[in-house]
Formats: sequence, C-alpha cells, structure tokens
Amino acid sequence: MKKRTLICLILAGLLTASCGTSVPGGDTAGDTTTAEPEIPYLETLGEKDFGGKTFTILGVHYAARPNFADEAMTGEVVNDALAKRDSYISEKYNVNLEFVVQGGSGATAPLVKQSVLADEDNYNLAIDTIAGAFAPLVTQGILMDMNSLPTLDLSREWWSPMMYENTTLDGKMYVTMGDIAPQKYYAPYALCFNVQQAEKYQLPDLYQMVLDGKWTLEQFGKMSKDVTYDLDGNGTIDYNDFYGFARPNTGTSGLAFITGAGGRPCTIENNEIVMNINNERTLDIAQKVFAQLDMTGIKEHNTETNAANNEMFKSGRALFYGNSLSVAIAEFREMEDDFGIIPVPKYDEAQDGYCAYINTWCLGGSAVPATVQDTEMTGFIMEALCYKSYEDVRPALYEVVIKQKVSRDDATAQVLDIIYDNTYLDFNGIYDFAGSQNFIGDVAIGNKEFASGYAAIEPAMIEAMEKFREQLS
Repeated sequence: MKKRTLICLILAGLLTASCGTSVPGGDTAGDTTTAEPEIPYLETLGEKDFGGKTFTILGVHYAARPNFADEAMTGEVVNDALAKRDSYISEKYNVNLEFVVQGGSGATAPLVKQSVLADEDNYNLAIDTIAGAFAPLVTQGILMDMNSLPTLDLSREWWSPMMYENTTLDGKMYVTMGDIAPQKYYAPYALCFNVQQAEKYQLPDLYQMVLDGKWTLEQFGKMSKDVTYDLDGNGTIDYNDFYGFARPNTGTSGLAFITGAGGRPCTIENNEIVMNINNERTLDIAQKVFAQLDMTGIKEHNTETNAANNEMFKSGRALFYGNSLSVAIAEFREMEDDFGIIPVPKYDEAQDGYCAYINTWCLGGSAVPATVQDTEMTGFIMEALCYKSYEDVRPALYEVVIKQKVSRDDATAQVLDIIYDNTYLDFNGIYDFAGSQNFIGDVAIGNKEFASGYAAIEPAMIEAMEKFREQLS
C-alpha cells in the first residue's frame, strides 16, 4: 500500500494553464449586442473554504492505467493533467487531498468494509471495480447512497448519465463511474482488426461501414468465415495458426455482442428490476450472435487466459479481436501490424446506432463509505474533482493518449467517438443476481444451453432479486 498527501503548493504556471480562457475568433464588426458570458460550472457551485480539511481517496492505480498522479510532474500527459487537477482543487477550496493507493483489483473492498464496521470515517471516496469490489458491499450496508450527497449530480456528463438512467433504483445509487477515475475510458468492449490482414482478404473499408451504419452481425460473420488456416503447416489447427476471431472464453464476450445488437437483458421499469433474459427479443439476438460466431464456420481462438488471445492478435494471427479497450490501450500500442478499432456490430442496418458494453471489472468505479461524516465536503469535492477531470484530464487521456497514441489513423479516432458516446451497462451488470449476468452471454457463445440452463438459475435469480430489495428497504 502506498499512502501520500498532496501538499497545497501550486505553481503559477499551472494555475495559468488550468484557468486560461480562449477568445472566439471571427468578424464581429456588425454586432450591436453583447452575449452574456457563460459562467464556468465550478463557479456556479459557489465559493467554499474547507479550512484545510483532508479529503481521502482510497483507490486502485496502475502506472500504465492511472487513476491518480504521481508525487510530482513527470512530463507524461495524463499524470500531469491529474496533478494539475489535484493542485487546482486543493488550492481553490483549501482542502488537503490524500490518496491511499492500492495495487490490486478489489483491494479497496476489505478496507472500506473494515472501516465502516468499526464505525470509522477513514475514506471519503473509494475507486475500484464496480462488480468485484463494490457490488457485494451494497447489501451489507457498507456504501452510502451517493444521490443523497449535497452538490453531487450523478446525472451530469462528467459522471455517467447512462448509469444514472439504467441503475438508479428507489432514487438511490451506490456505485457509478465518472471522469474522476480515468480508468473508465478503458472499460468499453470493442473489436480490433488487423489492417494488413483486412487488406489481404480484400475486406471493405470497415471504418466507412461503421459510419454508414452497415456494420452488422452478418457482415462480421461473412468477413470472419473461413479465414482460419494452418499457418505453421503441421496439419493441425492450434495456437500457432491463424484465426478469424480471438476473444476471452467468457460470457462477457457474448453479452457484449448481445447488447451491441440491441439486447437489454435487464431494465428498470416502474422502479422495479425486470429481467429480460427469457424473452423473445433477447433470445432472438442471442441465437443470431451464436449463428455468426459458431455456425458460419468462424474459427475462434478463445481461452480464459487473456494473455494467449492478446499475443495471438499482437503477432498477427487473428483477423478480429474482442475485449475491453484496456487491452488495446495497454497492450497493442507497440504491435508491428497496424490495427483498427471498431464497435461490436449491430443486429442489422435498421438498428439505431451502435452500443458498447461496459466491463464492470475495469477499475473505474466510484463509491462512498456509509460512515462518511462530512457529507457536504464529500459531495462538493467529488463533484469538483470529477468536473475538473472532465475538463482537463479527459482531453489528455482521450484526445492525446487514446486517439493519437493508440489509434493509427484519423478514421479510428472518429469511430472511437461513436464507441465512447454509446456505452451501456444495466442493473444486473453490477449486481449479477445468482450469476445470471453472463448466462445469456454464455448461451450466445455456445458455452451453455438455454432451456436447461435458465431453468437451473431462474429460482436462485428471483430469490436473489427479492433479497436484494428487502436488504435495501
């Protein structure tokens, strides 16, 4: 564990960089009226002086996928944007930002639980995985309803309006994602494709297909079909050969294809949790996904081990690769072949837009321990940090690192906007009632049979949902 405190010192140059404004150009000679200047959002929150109080963030952080800044400016664009954010907020509101940094996924959960059960107020905010770290704590009374915090507005674009809409129940939200934790940008599921192999097989312009709304499951199946070949000539199709599609052998992959094709396995309707696993629309989509992934003759390489699939794509032995964008950002930047990034295909051309499933095991979730005493400061500083991240850190990570360093061309950058602007996560994606979240995804990739599998999980799923409501009431 690494614990550090941000000293409230700020360089004048950093203040200038953070507070600078731009003046629109253009000929205004004919103007006779003056537009009212837009008030910066932080100024609408009012002036606050927290008297040097400490705001403590407990969170998971990796240097390759940062949620926090290092001790000092390093010249690395995301690190320095985070450092400027912290300095600005610390100085503006006279608050001492303290970071208790953990190095492993899920590591915050036992610390938060221990603190709350001891009735201690050790942390104002925790950052970790939504599913692995935070979801189990909700029904144990360990986390606070963040909608109850003053100033905090989880419906705003610097948080996640999508999660606010899809996962608010009884007016309450216990976990969310936002720009306060930059790892949220690593979470959407998407497809990578090998540009050289696409040219070799004379595939259409995939970027243009996406932009034209023509990137569908059937097109994916046609392009992936029958490209597998015995690369090493040993007479056996094995790990050393070429595959049409490489992906993790988990239900998340199937679930990403289902939601990408318009499926909504769980919804909130009239303030009730509605499971849509066993309905005609979801089953139709799952069957169509299965048809394209299995029955068209696609040869997939799929293992539970991400490293094997990652290496297969990196070494040019797969046409398509599917996973959360964390892999492309962290693993594929140095691969020899060029690669492109596109969304999971639509059901058909009539579907309205694309959709990228959020991997809840990425380290971009935010939660507040139930024993936080200073709710006014907690809500205010969370809102200020998240907005300042949206204003300054997001451009550094998204525009510079992802678009310029990861994407290899302008078209990929344009398609990335489509992916990030159309993400999806539902209530069961967080709470996974009786293991039901990935079930329909497993059906779609052929890991499970629907009828017998659903009959086996349905009673436990219903019981888990009822127990969840009882525990939160």
